[in-house]
Parts: sequence; structure tokens; C-alpha cells
Amino acid sequence: MTGDPDCAGFERPLVERLCGEEEQPAQGEARGFARMRDALRAELELILNTRRPCLALPQGAPELARSLIAFGLPDLAGEALVGETDAEHFRATVEEAIRLFAPSLGALKVELAGPTQSGGSLSLRISAMLVIGAARRPLAFESALVPGARRFHLTDGGDD
Repeated sequence: MTGDPDCAGFERPLVERLCGEEEQPAQGEARGFARMRDALRAELELILNTRRPCLALPQGAPELARSLIAFGLPDLAGEALVGETDAEHFRATVEEAIRLFAPSLGALKVELAGPTQSGGSLSLRISAMLVIGAARRPLAFESALVPGARRFHLTDGGDD
């Protein structure tokens, strides 16, 4: 994204780099931000919808906690997520994963967006500051955990 000075220092999202998508210069600040926002949404969905292997990391190897082996969230198959304590623990886990694997987001805040439903449905609001060099842009996403599929889909949460 060399055409937009507001994007200086921004590394293309992981999804784009792994898929080998070609980098194209942004046209104008608004379009550049919209493109980065869409790519970031896809990257966040990848983080939230990827399940970590169910194995304990060995002691004495802290770098593994920041590696691809720890990418994503723990498996949700046996989780009910009905209680307030369970929902809060899961919210903190989501925030930690995003903080670790989406480093271009500053002032990250993941909140429970509503009461936890008895069917295991969980709504989250993710708000953050997109940090690109010296430039900072607020953004927000709304997400609901689809109970049967245990998948997240992010929608525009209105920029803060």
C-alpha cells in the first residue's frame, strides 16, 4: 500500500500474505482505509474461527504461545457459554487472541454485547484503534457466535 502515506508502515493482513494476493496501491485515504478495514475483518474472522489443537504447550518454550501452533481460539465443542463466568472467560480469551495475532490494533476492547442466550449464542463487540505508523483510526465490529456451527461472522459495528 505504497500509494497512501497514511498506510506507511502497515503490513498487509496475514490472510492476504498467505493467500499470495497481490498488493495494489490504495486510491485515496477513504478507499485505503475501507480496504484495510475489510482485510482486517477477514483476518479477525480467521482468528476467531480457527481452533487451536487441544494440547498443552511445553514449559520453558514461551515463544510457542506466540506461534502458529497457538493461533486461533480453543475448541468450543464442549463449551456451553451460558453462565456469566463462562462468557467473561471466553471474552478475555478472544481479546487475548486478537491482541496477539492482530498487532496493528491498539486500544483493543472486546465486550459482551448482550446477555448470553440459553442456546449458547454469544454476541461480542470488538472496538480498537487501527494503528498505521503515526496514523490512528477507530473501528468497531459486531459479532455473534452462531451456536450450531460455533462460527463467528463479523459485521460493521460503526466506527467509534
